[in-house]
Amino acid sequence: MEVAPLEPSTRRSWQGYIDNHIRPALGAIPMRELTTFELDRFYQALEERGGRCRHCWWRVRNGEPALGPGASYKPSERAAARVHEPDCARGLPLAPATVHQVHIIVHRVLAQARKWKLITVNVADDTTRPSVPTARVKVPKPRQVATLLNAAMARDRNFGVFAWMAMITQGRRGEACGIRWPAVDFDDAELAIEGTVEPGGRWKPYPKNDQQRVIRLDPVTVAFLQAERQAQRAEATTAGFDLVPDAFVFAHHTTPG
Repeated sequence: MEVAPLEPSTRRSWQGYIDNHIRPALGAIPMRELTTFELDRFYQALEERGGRCRHCWWRVRNGEPALGPGASYKPSERAAARVHEPDCARGLPLAPATVHQVHIIVHRVLAQARKWKLITVNVADDTTRPSVPTARVKVPKPRQVATLLNAAMARDRNFGVFAWMAMITQGRRGEACGIRWPAVDFDDAELAIEGTVEPGGRWKPYPKNDQQRVIRLDPVTVAFLQAERQAQRAEATTAGFDLVPDAFVFAHHTTPG
């Protein structure tokens, strides 16, 4: 983990898998003695009983044991006591996609160890993992999209435009959140997708010629964005401020940062 070139969000996710699954099961086995057979048993055990509820996930992460059914616990110091229903002490079935993610980490670790000449063979190459079913995307019908957009516009203007742009850009939510006004070219009716907002609110620009793209905007979208910018300028003027040139197109009025 000290040398792995990982994004912050990926690093946090991988560290969670290491702390909750990989280290408890494999941490005591010397790397040269690890076998494909042991990895297959590990993946099978994860699939059958490697899952836990969110509360027990954090307990294990902090070095505490998982809870069994009927145990009393408090989600926080000030919260009322609750009864724990699932048998996290024994373990719950883990999704095949999660088992596959654990395998990716194990394989990456062993590949790095092979580069360092600590081992000669990556025993994760020939392991058997559960197949990951392909997710079936249910595309909403036009009238459903129209109902959603109308409801969003009626509730909050900025949120309505956000929902519209999320549909237009067809990208990740972080990309829609990361749109800044300089990226909108009203003269040529184009939008440049230049970065994304990561968990925690940090804006990350995309490298040049990598993930950056330009989207042509239709007249309705241009009109929505022009009305939104005028409204934001008017609100800023009313509050005694000027809208900064590189302002985000979408920012909640109580948490503009």
